[in-house]
Amino acid sequence: HGETTHSGGAANTTVFPMPCLQGATFNTTLVEEIAASNALQLRAAGGDMGLSPILQVCTDPRFGRLEENLAEDPYLVGAYGVAAVRGLQGRDGCGGADTYLGSPRSRVAAQGKHYAMYGAAGKDGYTPFGGGIAARTLFDVYL
Repeated sequence: HGETTHSGGAANTTVFPMPCLQGATFNTTLVEEIAASNALQLRAAGGDMGLSPILQVCTDPRFGRLEENLAEDPYLVGAYGVAAVRGLQGRDGCGGADTYLGSPRSRVAAQGKHYAMYGAAGKDGYTPFGGGIAARTLFDVYL
Protein backbone atom coordinates (compact mmCIF):
# COMPACT_ATOMS: atom_id res chain seq x y z
CA HIS A 1 0.00 0.00 0.00
CA GLY A 2 1.01 3.61 -0.33
CA GLU A 3 -0.15 7.14 0.45
CA THR A 4 -1.85 8.33 -2.74
CA THR A 5 -3.38 11.67 -1.76
CA HIS A 6 -0.97 13.55 -4.01
CA SER A 7 1.65 11.08 -5.26
CA GLY A 8 2.22 7.47 -6.22
CA GLY A 9 3.13 6.68 -2.63
CA ALA A 10 6.60 5.35 -3.44
CA ALA A 11 10.06 6.71 -4.20
CA ASN A 12 10.58 8.49 -7.52
CA THR A 13 6.90 9.07 -8.28
CA THR A 14 5.28 12.29 -9.45
CA VAL A 15 4.24 14.66 -6.66
CA PHE A 16 1.03 16.54 -7.44
CA PRO A 17 -0.51 19.44 -5.47
CA MET A 18 -2.05 18.56 -2.11
CA PRO A 19 -5.78 17.69 -2.07
CA CYS A 20 -6.84 21.20 -0.92
CA LEU A 21 -5.30 22.62 -4.09
CA GLN A 22 -6.81 19.89 -6.25
CA GLY A 23 -10.21 20.76 -4.77
CA ALA A 24 -9.67 24.45 -5.44
CA THR A 25 -9.75 23.70 -9.17
CA PHE A 26 -13.43 22.64 -8.98
CA ASN A 27 -12.46 20.04 -11.58
CA THR A 28 -13.48 16.45 -10.78
CA THR A 29 -11.94 15.23 -14.05
CA LEU A 30 -8.55 16.55 -12.96
CA VAL A 31 -8.88 14.91 -9.52
CA GLU A 32 -9.72 11.61 -11.24
CA GLU A 33 -6.76 11.90 -13.62
CA ILE A 34 -4.34 12.66 -10.76
CA ALA A 35 -5.63 9.63 -8.86
CA ALA A 36 -5.28 7.44 -11.97
CA SER A 37 -1.67 8.56 -12.37
CA ASN A 38 -1.00 7.86 -8.70
CA ALA A 39 -2.55 4.39 -9.04
CA LEU A 40 -0.42 3.54 -12.07
CA GLN A 41 2.76 4.67 -10.32
CA LEU A 42 1.94 2.84 -7.08
CA ARG A 43 1.09 -0.34 -9.00
CA ALA A 44 4.40 -0.07 -10.90
CA ALA A 45 6.18 0.14 -7.53
CA GLY A 46 4.42 -3.04 -6.37
CA GLY A 47 1.61 -1.52 -4.33
CA ASP A 48 -1.99 -2.67 -4.50
CA MET A 49 -3.86 -0.28 -2.19
CA GLY A 50 -3.92 3.52 -2.23
CA LEU A 51 -4.46 5.25 1.09
CA SER A 52 -6.85 7.89 -0.22
CA PRO A 53 -9.08 9.83 -0.79
CA ILE A 54 -9.30 11.94 2.33
CA LEU A 55 -13.03 12.32 3.01
CA GLN A 56 -13.00 14.77 5.91
CA VAL A 57 -15.02 17.96 5.65
CA CYS A 58 -12.95 20.97 6.65
CA THR A 59 -14.93 22.89 9.26
CA ASP A 60 -12.32 24.57 11.45
CA PRO A 61 -9.21 26.25 10.02
CA ARG A 62 -7.40 25.75 13.33
CA PHE A 63 -7.15 22.01 12.69
CA GLY A 64 -3.59 21.22 11.67
CA ARG A 65 -4.15 18.90 8.70
CA LEU A 66 -6.41 20.94 6.44
CA GLU A 67 -4.09 20.62 3.44
CA GLU A 68 -5.18 16.99 3.21
CA ASN A 69 -8.86 17.61 2.58
CA LEU A 70 -10.48 18.30 -0.74
CA ALA A 71 -13.05 20.91 0.26
CA GLU A 72 -15.06 22.49 3.04
CA ASP A 73 -18.41 21.65 1.45
CA PRO A 74 -19.87 18.15 1.99
CA TYR A 75 -21.16 17.93 -1.59
CA LEU A 76 -17.77 18.81 -3.08
CA VAL A 77 -15.94 16.39 -0.76
CA GLY A 78 -18.30 13.68 -2.00
CA ALA A 79 -17.88 14.58 -5.67
CA TYR A 80 -14.09 14.73 -5.40
CA GLY A 81 -14.06 11.52 -3.35
CA VAL A 82 -15.97 9.68 -6.07
CA ALA A 83 -13.59 11.07 -8.70
CA ALA A 84 -10.53 9.96 -6.72
CA VAL A 85 -11.91 6.44 -6.19
CA ARG A 86 -12.70 6.15 -9.89
CA GLY A 87 -9.18 7.28 -10.70
CA LEU A 88 -7.60 4.79 -8.32
CA GLN A 89 -9.84 1.80 -9.03
CA GLY A 90 -11.02 2.55 -12.55
CA ARG A 91 -14.47 2.95 -14.04
CA ASP A 92 -14.71 -0.40 -15.78
CA GLY A 93 -14.76 -2.68 -12.75
CA CYS A 94 -18.25 -2.13 -11.43
CA GLY A 95 -19.25 -5.79 -11.50
CA GLY A 96 -19.04 -6.37 -7.77
CA ALA A 97 -16.43 -7.51 -5.29
CA ASP A 98 -14.69 -9.90 -7.71
CA THR A 99 -14.13 -7.23 -10.36
CA TYR A 100 -13.77 -3.95 -8.49
CA LEU A 101 -10.42 -3.20 -10.12
CA GLY A 102 -11.21 -2.57 -13.75
CA SER A 103 -7.62 -2.87 -14.96
CA PRO A 104 -5.64 -4.68 -12.24
CA ARG A 105 -2.25 -3.89 -13.79
CA SER A 106 -2.78 -0.15 -13.57
CA ARG A 107 -5.28 0.27 -10.72
CA VAL A 108 -5.20 -0.07 -6.95
CA ALA A 109 -7.84 -0.46 -4.26
CA ALA A 110 -8.90 2.85 -2.72
CA GLN A 111 -9.12 3.25 1.04
CA GLY A 112 -11.04 6.37 1.98
CA LYS A 113 -9.69 8.02 5.13
CA HIS A 114 -10.48 10.56 7.83
CA TYR A 115 -14.23 10.20 7.46
CA ALA A 116 -16.97 11.19 9.88
CA MET A 117 -15.88 14.12 11.99
CA TYR A 118 -12.13 13.71 11.76
CA GLY A 119 -10.93 17.23 12.32
CA ALA A 120 -14.21 18.42 13.81
CA ALA A 121 -12.38 20.47 16.38
CA GLY A 122 -13.84 21.55 19.66
CA LYS A 123 -13.85 24.99 21.23
CA ASP A 124 -10.04 25.08 21.47
CA GLY A 125 -9.63 24.30 17.76
CA TYR A 126 -7.84 21.03 18.29
CA THR A 127 -9.52 18.70 20.78
CA PRO A 128 -12.08 16.59 18.91
CA PHE A 129 -15.68 16.84 20.06
CA GLY A 130 -14.96 19.58 22.60
CA GLY A 131 -18.40 20.69 23.69
CA GLY A 132 -20.25 18.18 21.53
CA ILE A 133 -21.93 18.60 18.19
CA ALA A 134 -25.58 18.87 17.21
CA ALA A 135 -27.13 15.78 15.62
CA ARG A 136 -28.26 17.83 12.61
CA THR A 137 -24.70 19.05 11.98
CA LEU A 138 -23.41 15.50 12.30
CA PHE A 139 -25.78 14.21 9.61
CA ASP A 140 -25.87 17.29 7.34
CA VAL A 141 -22.12 17.95 7.25
CA TYR A 142 -20.14 14.89 8.30
CA LEU A 143 -22.22 11.90 7.30
